[in-house]
Amino acid sequence: MFEYEKVVGVIAAANRPSGYQKASLSMIEGMGEAFVHLLRRWQAEKALRESEARAQQLVSELREADASKNNFMAVLSHEIRNPLAAIKLGLSLLERVEPGSAKAQQALEIIGRQSNQLTHLVDDLLDVTRIARDKVELKCLDVNLNDLVIGCTRDFEAQFTQKGITFNTAITNQQLQMCADPTRITQIVGNLLNNAAKFTCAGGEVKLELQTDPTGKHALINISDTGEGISPELLPNLFTAFSQASNTLDRSNSGLGLGLSIAKGLVEMHGGEIRVFSDGLGQGSSFKIRLPIKAADDGGIDTKEADFNSKDGQHSLRILLIEDSHDLAESISTLLSIYGHDVDTAYDGLTGLKKAQADHPDVVLCDIGLPEMDGYEVARSLRSDPSTSDIFLIAISGYAQVDDIKKALEAGFDHHMVKPIEINRIRQILDEEVIKKR
Repeated sequence: MFEYEKVVGVIAAANRPSGYQKASLSMIEGMGEAFVHLLRRWQAEKALRESEARAQQLVSELREADASKNNFMAVLSHEIRNPLAAIKLGLSLLERVEPGSAKAQQALEIIGRQSNQLTHLVDDLLDVTRIARDKVELKCLDVNLNDLVIGCTRDFEAQFTQKGITFNTAITNQQLQMCADPTRITQIVGNLLNNAAKFTCAGGEVKLELQTDPTGKHALINISDTGEGISPELLPNLFTAFSQASNTLDRSNSGLGLGLSIAKGLVEMHGGEIRVFSDGLGQGSSFKIRLPIKAADDGGIDTKEADFNSKDGQHSLRILLIEDSHDLAESISTLLSIYGHDVDTAYDGLTGLKKAQADHPDVVLCDIGLPEMDGYEVARSLRSDPSTSDIFLIAISGYAQVDDIKKALEAGFDHHMVKPIEINRIRQILDEEVIKKR
């Protein structure tokens, strides 16, 4: 039996040694043609059913995606508007109270807290996007995992105490060395501790344990709590981005549900795994992380941070700041001046380049998105001129992708800092890479 010159079946007849008459053969051929027709129809109907099923599944997925998108946008709007409203009110309060008064200090604290919340929100959105696109670049070092975990626990002690939560730790005395990005490991543990604090009520308990597995080749971090617990139907999607983004009006446990997704991505990038356990609502939860460790290097690890306070006023640098935002430029300039540096300012790239060529400062802090001439071109021009090629260049930019950092370094910048910038980070760079090398 043929269909478009392709064999689709065989009819065998062998019960007549003398052969078959023409009429019998015609009947058999007719049966074959009928069978091919039925087969073709069955295949077409099967393909149609499968297409309909796929179409229905796609429609369902699109509806879910659309609902998730709308839900997420609503929650994102809420999460952004809340800190913005608090910042706006704090600024209004500052305009109406006596400078230096208790109320002015209270307003400044509100603005600081809410600014940090906004920064954290943006960082989380960027991180989850980078992880999904495999754009996160780990800066791996030989680190002491004990020190990193202990540092995290100290950072969260005040938060647990303020909420009335008992916080216990059980950390092995065995020093666990591993090749890891210390910032990202701290972020992983911090996200899980923050999650535990968020969903555990006053009177509850959170416990962090750091041990090794029986083989001694992996570190085990267990963060458990006696909090709200997790319903069985939510467990499979708990590490999915935006899974916490509930559209209910109760946003007491605010957030976009990105912390756990980020933690999972970063753990897996370090060659580890993370799992969650919960017996249900009201039964608490437990997050278990497994990370590869190795033998410690003979030289040991220096985990101390630079002490900048001892440097205040002892070293002065001539700094040129090129930034088109007058408010931001004034803030950075004022802070750097407080720390003893001589700061000049330009508000566009071309003026900044001319000032750098005329004055030859020690350091140029340069925005990327500038009028007249962008920061990349400013850096390339300074590097190509022998009289300015030795100036230390720091890019300050809202562009934070890996490709953006690479582009800045290729243009000639020594460092790339993402807005909003931390003044202590600038001071660290100036101290370690400019002042100490003079």
